[in-house]
Order: sequence, then C-alpha cells, then structure tokens
Amino acid sequence: MKKLFLIPLAIVLVSGLIFGGCAAPAPAPAPAPAPVTHETVELKMWCAWPVTKFASYPQNEIFRDMVNDYGKDINLSLKIIGGPEVFGTYEGVESQLAGAFDVACIPPPYYLGVVPESLAVMLNQFTPWESRERGTFDLMDKFHQKAGLKYLSFTGYPLWFQGYSKFDTPTPDLTGKTIRTAPIYDPMVKALGGTPVNIPAPEVYEALARGLVDGLFWPNVGIIDFAWNEHVKYYWGQHTPYLVDCGFTMNLDKWNSLDKDQQAVLSRVGEEIERILVDHPLWGGRVETDYKKLVIDGPMEHIKFSEADYKWFVEMALEVVWEAVIAHAPDSAQLKPLMIK
Repeated sequence: MKKLFLIPLAIVLVSGLIFGGCAAPAPAPAPAPAPVTHETVELKMWCAWPVTKFASYPQNEIFRDMVNDYGKDINLSLKIIGGPEVFGTYEGVESQLAGAFDVACIPPPYYLGVVPESLAVMLNQFTPWESRERGTFDLMDKFHQKAGLKYLSFTGYPLWFQGYSKFDTPTPDLTGKTIRTAPIYDPMVKALGGTPVNIPAPEVYEALARGLVDGLFWPNVGIIDFAWNEHVKYYWGQHTPYLVDCGFTMNLDKWNSLDKDQQAVLSRVGEEIERILVDHPLWGGRVETDYKKLVIDGPMEHIKFSEADYKWFVEMALEVVWEAVIAHAPDSAQLKPLMIK
C-alpha cells in the first residue's frame, strides 16, 4: 500500500519539475508609447491701445513671452499684430469673433455690446486670485463663452481709475463739465452733474488741446505716455472705486481647436500674469512713479476730498454703476454677491 501511494506522488513531483523547467518566458515589455505630437499653432494678439504705447502696458509683452516660453515644447507661440491702427478700438472684438486674430488684450468697455456682463468686473472689490477662488472668474468665463469668447485673465489689479482735470474743485462736483469717460463711469459722471463723452485713447490729446473736454478719468498710470498731463492741471480727488481691467480674451473656436496641453499653457499664463503685474515696475509699481512725476516733482496739484466727501463719493459711485450694469445686463446680478465686500 505504501508503494502504491508513493507512485502518484512521484509522478506529480516529476511533472512539476518537467513543466516548471519549461515555463513560458515572461511577456516582453510593452512598447513605449509614441511621443505626443502637437500641431504647430501661432496665435495672433491685438491690443485696444496703440502699439507704440505698449511700454506703458507691459502685460502684452509679458503674456506673449510667457506663452512662447511655456509653449515652445508643444508647438505653441504668439505674436502681437498691433493695436487700433490695425483694427479700431471699438471694432476689435468683432474682428476677433470673425477670426482675424485670436487673442485680445482689451478692457470691458470696448466690447460691452458683445459681453454686457463684462462691465461688472470693474466693480470687483477682490484680487484676481481671490476672485478665482470665489467662482467669479468661472462665471465671467461662462458669460464670455456665450458670446463666442474664452476669458483667459483678469489683469487690472491693483490699478484704479483716477480723475484728471483742467479745473479746481475741492469736492466731488462736475457740474457743467464735459469729461472723457468710458461706459463704466458714465452714470457716476452724470450723478456728479457732468457730461460724459466716450473718446478713444488716441483722440484724447486733441480733445484736451482743443478744449472739447475739461478732464478725464483714466487709470492712475499712463497719462504721461500719452502726454495728456500737458493739458490737465489737477489730480482730481482720491481714486474711484472702479478697478482697471485689461483682460485677455480669446476666440472660442480657436480655443476649442487647441489640444489640451496648449490650452493648459494659456490658462497657466493667464493665471500667473495676474500676480506678476502686481509688483511689476511698469504696472503696480508704476502708480507711485507716475504720481511722483506728476505731483511731487511735477506741476500738477492734488485735490483731496474730505474723508466724508470721499466716503460719499465711493458709495455713490458703486451704487449708481451697479444699478446701471444690472439694468443693462440682468445676469450681472449673479456677480454682485461675489464681488462686493
């Protein structure tokens, strides 16, 4: 009986040695994935201001250089084609939608007819990065995409609109004055008794020189580059509560034609440039430099409102413009709770 039991066991052991010694070889390693190829894309960018003034507004070159740097390994590049000498300031967005160029550096007042909700961004009381966390950016992008545009970046903070005038007035009063404006602050100028006129930046110098306007509102940097300080004598009051926004937009069809890596580069650049500009000597750092040239070392006089007058001015300026923005674009009401403190 013991011998009969050992025979099957021996067969099993021998079989194991035979078949174990003839085990199938390990599978060959999978071939390396083919390298990802990216279609070569050169984007064209236009700006709402004259190309000769780009040195004052460095976001254009910074944006371009960052895209070209980050995009070099994925065949993505960008070139600046010019400003209003190529496509008119207020007509640029239509050319963008038609595909004449891809990316625009443009403030909301210049494409208000296409994305009416865009005007609200200038009432934003938060930083761009806070706004992204609060969902403001995504909602603004949604409004832009409805109109055929992709919203890439806020690039206004920390600049605000400032008044410059030929006349002296110690209080926020524009009665009888004609003021160069943009749609964002038309209601404010009217509430102060003034007459707003919308004039493209390249035509403001002549309007001031000919006495067609008594003053203007413009960011608290840049009037030296346009030589407007030759015709205005007063740095009028404290700054308005209106944030400057020179955002970047993109033709949505062109955006959708890019691969995910190329889209990721543009999104990265759009987000990073918001912080870079804050301390840039030609952007956030420019405020003190220009003020020193205009007022401290220059001939302009700074009219400062009383604390009570300035408080009233800010509250009024926000209220009348929010009313106008929501009346013009009812969906803007969704942005208000995200933008006010």
